[in-house]
Amino acid sequence: MSADALESPAAIAARHRARGIAEVPRRIGRYEIGERLGAGGMGEVFSAYDPTLGRSLAIKLVHAELLTGLVADEAVPATMRLFREAQTLARVNHPHVVQVYEVGTLGTSVYLALEVVRGPTLRQWSERRPGLAPALDVLVQVAQGLHAIHRVGLVHRDVKPDNVIVADDGRTRVVDFGLARTCVLGTPSPGGSEAPAGAHEAERSLPSPSTPLPARLTATGAVVGTPVYMAPEQLRRQVIDPRCDQFAFCVMAWELLLGERPFASGNLHTLFQAHRAGARPPANCTVPPEIVRVLQRGLSYEPSARWPDMDALVQALTQARTRPRTRLRIAAVALPTAMLAAVTLARLDLGASPCERLGPDGERAHARARTLAGAAIAAPQRTQLQARAHALADQRAAVCEQARADPQQGRAATAACLDRALARIDATATALASDGESTAQLDALTWLDRDAARGCDEANAADLPLDPRTATEVARVRTALDQARAELALGRLAALAEREPGLSAMAIATGFAPLQAEAAAFAGELASAQGDPTRARALLLGAADQAEAAGLDAFAAELWLTLARVSIAELADASLAEHDLRRAQASVARLPEDATLREGVQLRRAQLSRLRGDLEGAHTQLQPLLAALGDATVPPHAWPVLEVAIDVAQARGAIDEARGWARRERDAVVAALGPDHVALARLDYNLGMLELRHGDADAALGALERARVRWQRSLGPRHPDLALVHTALQQWHLQHGTLASARAHADLVVELRRDQLPPDHPDLALAWLGQGAMALLQDDVESAVAAYTRALAIEQQTLGSEHPETALVAVDLAEARLARGDDVLAELEPAIAQLERTPELDPQVLAFAGRVHAAALRRAGRSDDAARALARA
Repeated sequence: MSADALESPAAIAARHRARGIAEVPRRIGRYEIGERLGAGGMGEVFSAYDPTLGRSLAIKLVHAELLTGLVADEAVPATMRLFREAQTLARVNHPHVVQVYEVGTLGTSVYLALEVVRGPTLRQWSERRPGLAPALDVLVQVAQGLHAIHRVGLVHRDVKPDNVIVADDGRTRVVDFGLARTCVLGTPSPGGSEAPAGAHEAERSLPSPSTPLPARLTATGAVVGTPVYMAPEQLRRQVIDPRCDQFAFCVMAWELLLGERPFASGNLHTLFQAHRAGARPPANCTVPPEIVRVLQRGLSYEPSARWPDMDALVQALTQARTRPRTRLRIAAVALPTAMLAAVTLARLDLGASPCERLGPDGERAHARARTLAGAAIAAPQRTQLQARAHALADQRAAVCEQARADPQQGRAATAACLDRALARIDATATALASDGESTAQLDALTWLDRDAARGCDEANAADLPLDPRTATEVARVRTALDQARAELALGRLAALAEREPGLSAMAIATGFAPLQAEAAAFAGELASAQGDPTRARALLLGAADQAEAAGLDAFAAELWLTLARVSIAELADASLAEHDLRRAQASVARLPEDATLREGVQLRRAQLSRLRGDLEGAHTQLQPLLAALGDATVPPHAWPVLEVAIDVAQARGAIDEARGWARRERDAVVAALGPDHVALARLDYNLGMLELRHGDADAALGALERARVRWQRSLGPRHPDLALVHTALQQWHLQHGTLASARAHADLVVELRRDQLPPDHPDLALAWLGQGAMALLQDDVESAVAAYTRALAIEQQTLGSEHPETALVAVDLAEARLARGDDVLAELEPAIAQLERTPELDPQVLAFAGRVHAAALRRAGRSDDAARALARA
């Protein structure tokens, strides 16, 4: 019998109960009961309606008598035990755990009133063959839900794909807690590696390995759960703790990512042997080895060798999947979220040093000038930073003199804000001094310019600690946070990931809520930069709540705008973004003089409209922001407005308008960084693509070649980012008939993509398609067939055979095979049918498919059918 046939006694008992029950109860508690939705491992689930609150829900009946003999404390009635555990579960309020509204009893059963979650199970969802990134997103959500369950002292005990719902609302939920237990079976031996005496007795009482597996599992009520997902100690009736769920999670994750179970076995004896041998990936595994190693540790035979908890596993999985991200495409991601402007460095004793020492001629200013002089930045940027620092220092000295002349005027908040702004310049200058020329300098410059635009006129006194000792510690931690934030703007993620927990701990230790909010905000921005928007959102939500509670309206507004950016650009969730923007507007309403924040809300509104497909709405919302730019050079904090304008104009088909904004953005960056900075490569690439769409061949080639040279000089000739510009140059040469050059660029794209990407990545499929097209145009039929065949295999694996894109690649391959003289009708006609069923398909695509179909029919001797196919094309 295969591993797929393994069943638990609880599942068998529940199925028998579902068949034999007399009738569905009409009411449970205050809930009106509808139809039976199904039977789970320990009970039954019904649809229900709550007349008091007017909402639909689900009722789960958990049958206590099925647990008889499964726990050590038989003196406690099973119903009461279940009731207490269900109450504990109801305290879990987590986005990735199904919500329990209420708990009650019905005879010997306990009922749970649950939210209704609509969507496929993880097993059903996996049948769609999602890519690696979506699968990892879902798994991280599951792990976070399990961690929330463990934190209240529960163990799920039946983690498997059928107990996970990939909900239609975008949030994955852990469900089916019929087996959740607070108790621990047996007593762990030192290290947890061997079973206690009682557990050994239980193991010896198991039926023999030669007994048919379902019969053996039914014979012992101890094996509760689904054995193929169960940890060895759970199968052996040893200690049941959160590490059992971790093991099951890793079995499930292995199955989803690698396409097979790590421990395939048809009986318990060989299953135990497989556990001891450990999990080994298949020879053709395409999952990155870092991710495999994370799962292998979670699948360790010894519980003590697994991850300390699910949170540690999540962190390891997130780090394993993280790759440096380069901003290469014009995208609606604006206003880099370095929005800590309202938080300040508390320098309360203004009379401690002469005011002159704080000014532009003071010792600190001279040290700053020396640091800026050694920074690896362009002369225009250095001049701008020096001018900004000089103005701030001059303002700081003036505030100092005013405070000394009239101590009652309460200028401490303004002084502290100016100190903080200067500290940020110091931190950025220090970071730049050890950094070569990089595209990340755009983010650093935008961050500082955003700070400058806000100013310190509205500094909030609530951000100042009253206790001098606390103020000293807060200043120390803020200095460290400023340095970390400058490094974040420069993209130094690996080192920051190690430092962030220490920074958070330092902030918490001060007990000062505004600083704790800052640290949480930094952690959230770091998580966003690492590609973990779910964790980023959770951290940023906590920071926003803390900022609001502390009365820091400007900081709270900035955090809600940051949350909106995450919701729009990273989660693509319009409903979350709408919520975030409403909260931002509420904060901004209390700051009527803060024009910068109002503009931030307006820009996010335009991005949200773009996400919803309302291009005209986005265009209209951008107009006031674009008009405010005037004719002057656009300052860095307004560059995101131009990026969104370019994206919206492209989407509207207004290529002339997009070209205009792209040229203006490039001019602004040249003014700030000079004409030779590598950051211009991305802008030149985007501008070249726009010129290509517009039909200005010379301008397109010039921009694309500038991008290629800058990227190649800075990143090296084999950097994967160069694949984009080689793809664009391939397109240019194709349009101008220089096929040899077009094919050379296509071959380079394939080489670069193969160096960087797993063999089933969709971008690699596009590279193979480009190579196939160029080969076919040069009559290199065999190379074209080989390239198209590779592309089709990737599309079938990632999108499925029924997807329109897969069908189109199948038509490409058919065209190449026809040129070789093959009979392709059997493979071609299902693809043609799929394309014809696809709504709103580009007519040119259908025409191409029709021409290939007609050629195949003619080759098969069906001239009349060929004529009809050609007429339809």
